Amino acid sequence: VALLDALAPVVGASPTTDGALVAALPAALTSAMERLDAEIKAACVKAGATATVVVIVGDVVTVANAGDSRCVLITPEVHEGAGPGSGGKCGSAVSGLFKGIVPAHVRLSVDHRPEDSQSEVRRVRAAGAVVGRIQERSTGMLVGPLRVYPGGLAVSRSLGDARAHACVMGTPHVCQVDLGRLPPAVGWAQLVVASDGLWDVAKDSEVAAAVRRVKAKGAAAHLAYLASVRRANRGCPDDITIASMNWSRETPAGCDFRTAADAGGTAMLETLVRVLSDAPEAAIGDEGDKERGAVDVPGVE
Repeated sequence: VALLDALAPVVGASPTTDGALVAALPAALTSAMERLDAEIKAACVKAGATATVVVIVGDVVTVANAGDSRCVLITPEVHEGAGPGSGGKCGSAVSGLFKGIVPAHVRLSVDHRPEDSQSEVRRVRAAGAVVGRIQERSTGMLVGPLRVYPGGLAVSRSLGDARAHACVMGTPHVCQVDLGRLPPAVGWAQLVVASDGLWDVAKDSEVAAAVRRVKAKGAAAHLAYLASVRRANRGCPDDITIASMNWSRETPAGCDFRTAADAGGTAMLETLVRVLSDAPEAAIGDEGDKERGAVDVPGVE
């Protein structure tokens, strides 16, 4: 609803073109996620969530994320020939996909974690927040990832989390990629959107290799199994949510909404898998540090 409200001026226009909708999406997604963040906090809901939103219009993929739920674009490992220039607004890494650079997988989102982002550390500290690690009671050692205090969150952006410092906000990173401008030799692309239940135990390159092996079909289920086994072996259960979307230049059999003359592709949601951890809540995610006898206060580094 928040996104539709933000897009109302464009959707209500006559006629509405795909180009106008694509151009309006970055600002609309930002407005919608900031609105949801404010509404959750206003409702005095103490919990929060990361969010990654993917909107596909024609061949253009728009991704908006706040937190560490990641979106990775995967294509065949080898490209031949150069693409027709830049096909996205996500920086040099994504531009490489359009020039035949391998390995052909790239993040379309940003992990908003103090542990991984110096720019986020600078931003939250400038806002008056404290960044530090949990300190163990018995040894005084600093353990776990960097966190933002007050709140003790391991992410610096999210929706909700009213107990956190005000700098923990829902303003997203937004990226746009036109898959139709990939080199002609690239016949397909796969988007994998998942929570940290996957990404904390599997590298982007491993996920890309797994997707290529299963050739898109059942990719989310395969990755969920991989993450579940690794987490079980390491004794670190967590919720796992994975969505997989396949884009192809070939029109699926029986579909008549693409003409033979259309040079674009067809996007289809292949699978959505969610695995809920059966471990006690205190052993999941950030709370796992407390199980080891840690004090949830920032330590001094």
